[in-house]
Amino acid sequence: MRNLLCNRVLRWCTVTIIIFGGGCFSMPSFQVSVPREVPVGVKGKISNETIRLSLDTVATTLQLQNFQNHPGGAAYPLALWLEIGSTSGNLTLDPSQVILTTNDGNTLRALTFLGPSDAWQSPRAVANGCGPRRYAMGWSIFKLDVSADDVLHGNPYKGIRNPSVGPVPFEGTRCFLFWYDTDPSPDLPFIVSVRGIARDGTAVIIPDLHFTPGTVRKTVIP
Repeated sequence: MRNLLCNRVLRWCTVTIIIFGGGCFSMPSFQVSVPREVPVGVKGKISNETIRLSLDTVATTLQLQNFQNHPGGAAYPLALWLEIGSTSGNLTLDPSQVILTTNDGNTLRALTFLGPSDAWQSPRAVANGCGPRRYAMGWSIFKLDVSADDVLHGNPYKGIRNPSVGPVPFEGTRCFLFWYDTDPSPDLPFIVSVRGIARDGTAVIIPDLHFTPGTVRKTVIP
């Protein structure tokens, strides 16, 4: 077993390589944003970089995808993964009301978003995905044909739209990806405000969520 310093896909991380049964796997630590706490009075759970809240009418899971690609990689902006679900009723989400606030008080609204779509999570991926899976060293989070230009400017042919479309209806459990007009900065704190969810026409109140700098480990099998 040996420790290495790497800058393969994300910001600097420490990797532990373990040889077991004739094969090997690595357990890198990545600099990301992690939830600070579950809001008082809300049933929830924090698991590494994700937070899940179970409210009376809906359940929601969030992951602030605040990490940096390696030098020469695609320059994707800061992203937010959001899963919303309910066992009954009609849901809507106003994508213009999913807001980030920086440490100095600046408000960031999404440039573009993808969804509603099918969510997926993988222990091999640093970021949760929305839509078709793509395996590429375990790190990919986008559709196969989604480019940095698509997420910066939108591409309705690929399901990436401008938040000005208004409330988006859906049922069951669905996911969304939002991209913001700022570079990923895992060393900075952010506040996430989701104020645009409604169930059967009634607004669902979700407390603001605080994300702070932290690290997570992921198991990668070559």
